[in-house]
Amino acid sequence: MNMPLKSETLDAQASSACQHRQEARLPTAAELRQQFPADEQQVRAIAGYRDQIRAVLHGQDDRTLIVMGPCSIHD
Repeated sequence: MNMPLKSETLDAQASSACQHRQEARLPTAAELRQQFPADEQQVRAIAGYRDQIRAVLHGQDDRTLIVMGPCSIHD
């Protein structure tokens, strides 16, 4: 048998969870490039990947580009 939850109970739980959430500043792209510089081979590989993506987007390559990202947690 299911018991209905009162909205006050849910609000109290959500409020408690939000109070414990920690946030941290993420580094900028420039800071990451400075901290983790790419070597010449990596730079060439990245340029090649970007050229391939550009060709797909401009219709010069008949492959399908699928962009996937990380899942996010939403309130």
